[in-house]
Amino acid sequence: MQKDNNNSVKLSIIIPLYNKETVIADTISSVLNQSFSDFEVVVVNDGSTDKSADIVKNIHDERIRLISQQNKGISGARNRGIQEAKGEWILFLDADDLLLPDALKLLTENIIDENTIIAGNFLFRTKNSSSKWIRRNKCKQYQEPAQIYRDWLFKRIFLRAGSFIVPSCYAKLNPFNEQFVRYEDLEFLFNCIDKLAIKYIPESIMIYEFSYASSSIPNPKNWEKDYLFHVVFKKGHFWKNCVLGEFIAASLNAYPDKYYIIKRLYEKNWIYI
Repeated sequence: MQKDNNNSVKLSIIIPLYNKETVIADTISSVLNQSFSDFEVVVVNDGSTDKSADIVKNIHDERIRLISQQNKGISGARNRGIQEAKGEWILFLDADDLLLPDALKLLTENIIDENTIIAGNFLFRTKNSSSKWIRRNKCKQYQEPAQIYRDWLFKRIFLRAGSFIVPSCYAKLNPFNEQFVRYEDLEFLFNCIDKLAIKYIPESIMIYEFSYASSSIPNPKNWEKDYLFHVVFKKGHFWKNCVLGEFIAASLNAYPDKYYIIKRLYEKNWIYI
């Protein structure tokens, strides 16, 4: 696929929706107000019990498709969106995050081919705080996973849902693991890094609203469905193992009563944790 300067590259924006009635209108508005217009918005209502779906129904724009299903979790909702997507490229946007006005334009202008993710910077915002840069780096293209994980470890880049687009053909063959209910996006992203190149641009793409990030709060009853307990270290993957080890170490406090379970799981990789 060649870069198209005529805005003819079609994008599917997939938004999993579950009980976000206070913020979903703003999220969709941030998409509809893009300077780039050749996209569709696939909102997957994952069994919401509030007025979220009704709010979406009342936004009249032919680019929006609302799909409802019984609750399957965020991975199940994203996978349904992938199945329904008509675009050549996909951007996953959480129902409480915001795209910046030129986000889609910046991403599509940098498309190389169907083997390369296009990713950008993002802003981080908490309740009652102004937006802050999360990372700042020069435009850079990565061909090897080791290069990406090395720069990730040294905090030169960082990716999250909403800040990158992935080829639709890849996502349809490599969906989210519905076993996970926490850090499922990180597992998906690591799989992308292992299989695809990445072009990273320094411009900010979106605002991550941490105030609403319910997935950052662990559910003790679902600890076995947390990616934290299913990390796989592989011999010969030094930089990735370092990133995984840092992730585990940073997440230990989320499950203080499961420390020894985590220790037993990864004790042979003790150098990383």
